[in-house]
Amino acid sequence: MPKRKAYKIFSNIPFFLTADIIKKITSCTNPPRDAYLIVQEEPAKKFAGFPYSKERQYSLLLKPWFILEILYHFKPTDFYPVPGVDVVLLRIKRKEKPLIESSQAQLYRDFIVYGFNQWQPNLKKALKRIFTHKQFQRLARELDFELSAKPTDLDFKQWLTLFKYFLIGTTEHKKRYVKGAESRIKKQQKKLQKIHRSRSKRQIK
Repeated sequence: MPKRKAYKIFSNIPFFLTADIIKKITSCTNPPRDAYLIVQEEPAKKFAGFPYSKERQYSLLLKPWFILEILYHFKPTDFYPVPGVDVVLLRIKRKEKPLIESSQAQLYRDFIVYGFNQWQPNLKKALKRIFTHKQFQRLARELDFELSAKPTDLDFKQWLTLFKYFLIGTTEHKKRYVKGAESRIKKQQKKLQKIHRSRSKRQIK
């Protein structure tokens, strides 16, 4: 198999496509070595997570494989016409050595998505089918977070350690609750989008 060529991206992307473009370039089979994107500050912070904002599902799904940094804050007068939003230069650098083995990549993604989409008031209740009370209590103590912590209260290192414990400290039965979580959420989102489009068409008529 021929070796894939390394490449970089420099682009001032359409702001309304920021999420789609970032997801596209980070999930392709040969991601760029480096990407420098001029984007709106708010979504840049969501994708970069800590230390710019709390970690979110977006940022946690990227950080085992990429380093995200806000390198520069543009002045409104740097553009014409002047934008009505704050604009930054976001760097997405591919890690030479990922923090998750390729064989565990999808399970990691499922674990993050599962933890963020249980509609519970805190992470302990969200993961109650995965970790026992004693397990979660010990993890909270060792990783230094509150038992009442929400998913966004933990940083990437804490989430990564939770996942590594999940791999070795839980049964296959409990892992089945997590497996396929990302796929299930995507199906639900597509279904909701289809319902929304159908309602919009009826309203237009």
